[in-house]
Amino acid sequence: MKNMNGIIANQIAHRRAVSSTHPQRCPTQPRRRAAGRALAGVLLMVAMTGAHAAVIAGSGAVSVDPTGVAIGETAFSGGVNAIALGDTSTAVGNYTTALGAHARAMAGASTAIGDTAQANAFQSLAIGANSMATFISIALGSGSVTLFGAQIGYTAFGLGAPQTSSGEVNVGNRTISSMAPGRADQDAVNVAQLKAVAGKLDGDVTALQKRLDGAVMYDRNADGSVNRDSITLQGDPAGGGTQLHNVANAVGSQDAVNLGQLGAMVGNAVSNITVNTANPMFSAEGAPVSEPALATGTHSIAAGANAQASGTNAVALGAGANASADNAVALGQGSVADRANTVSVGAAGQERQIANVAAGVQGTDAVNLNQLNQSMGNAVGEAKAYTDDQVRSARKDSYGGAAAAIAMAGLPQAVLPGRGMVALAAGTYGGQSAMALGVSQLSDSGKWAYKLQGTASTRGELGASIGAGMHW
Repeated sequence: MKNMNGIIANQIAHRRAVSSTHPQRCPTQPRRRAAGRALAGVLLMVAMTGAHAAVIAGSGAVSVDPTGVAIGETAFSGGVNAIALGDTSTAVGNYTTALGAHARAMAGASTAIGDTAQANAFQSLAIGANSMATFISIALGSGSVTLFGAQIGYTAFGLGAPQTSSGEVNVGNRTISSMAPGRADQDAVNVAQLKAVAGKLDGDVTALQKRLDGAVMYDRNADGSVNRDSITLQGDPAGGGTQLHNVANAVGSQDAVNLGQLGAMVGNAVSNITVNTANPMFSAEGAPVSEPALATGTHSIAAGANAQASGTNAVALGAGANASADNAVALGQGSVADRANTVSVGAAGQERQIANVAAGVQGTDAVNLNQLNQSMGNAVGEAKAYTDDQVRSARKDSYGGAAAAIAMAGLPQAVLPGRGMVALAAGTYGGQSAMALGVSQLSDSGKWAYKLQGTASTRGELGASIGAGMHW
């Protein structure tokens, strides 16, 4: 485009000279048109209505609306107040602006500035060669491309509630310099502010660490998570560990007790465990020196004169009681528990009865004599009932067999030579019944006789027989 400034000035002067009611032809335009199209090397200006006239310059330039501007080879202005400036520039939609070769403003109120810049959505702005902007977003700088545009209900880093943005600004992986410090919550911050926050955070972390160094904390699991079931105090084990001071009296069963409570409890226990003392809570008689109780097994207990518990977890209660096996219990004077996982209430030749035993409920509970007698009675009754039922059933079966025999015995026999007979008979015995069916035949000579018969009883049993005979 040569002498562009002069051409634009001529067009402006021409637009002022055109009457709103009597539009005149432009000096370079042979006739008025509803929309303008520039011929090669010619600037056209068209008056439409009122005082509006499109400004068009460049070969193939087009302005659809009389308020548009299309300057440059094949420049296209396609909306109200749309401006396309530059070869192959395109401004589509109302109030769009495309400045630069191949620049494209493709939606209402969008702006594209720079070679091949593209503003592809409503109110988008692309500034810089090859920049591209989407919905209500800004692409600033060569090659900058917006990716998301305006969003509703998206998840922002560090925030729990859904967020909404008016658009996106993309500067194409560039440093933003000379930015003043942000003041409001929605302002951007600069590196100086970030360093100040980091410095303050470091100081706060250091102060917090110093405070935590003196705090009691839960232990950690192998994966680094907090183990809320364990707390290890970091006192020196060689020096006796860590002392806990000012511990309040325990109230609940899971509370820690203090030394005062422990001393009172031990005092009460000692006062209730005495030898030959009137009205004690626990009393034992014997000579502590010459008849001591010995618990030598791991976690074992021995109580009573000469009582001995030598097995692991063994218990010996009573004078002379001896629990030598693991997990064994010897109860009473002279009792011996020498088998693992047993309870003994006596010894060989010194057996004891266990009285007042409640009825067992679970499969591993002890039973008392009443339960045993009842169980035996039930077993005998069930056995008798079973035997009676079997005998009764066998008797009925035998009666059914007798009825079947009687029925077959009652079947007639063929008596005419060369003739056969089909016979039917019934029988009953002892309340049971049977039916019999027979087929017999005599040979032509009358010498041989044949017979086949079957029966069914009311016991559901079947029977059959076959026979042959010879006369002489």
